[in-house]
Amino acid sequence: MTPYIYLFIREDLGPAQQIIQTAHAVDDLYRTIKPGDRTNHMVLFSIRSEQDLEETSMYLKDNDIHHEMFYEPDVLAHTAIATEPIRGEKRNLFRKFKMKKN
Repeated sequence: MTPYIYLFIREDLGPAQQIIQTAHAVDDLYRTIKPGDRTNHMVLFSIRSEQDLEETSMYLKDNDIHHEMFYEPDVLAHTAIATEPIRGEKRNLFRKFKMKKN
């Protein structure tokens, strides 16, 4: 079964920053998982604000999903999340989130 990394990015950042911050979150995640666990299959969700990002992090923790929440020192805030690769039924935990459209 194909594993997917779930990414969350704040909508209140500009488009270029959204791309950069998401890449930072994936980079941080890849520092914490084994190379053999990495995947290039990813799903991107929009999150309205830093508070919503923090609530998402709590939801992931409550469901035992390892993730990295990237803190951007240039804006003094958390900007993005990348989850561990998720397989099978555990993917259903992400149905409640809104996929990024543009």
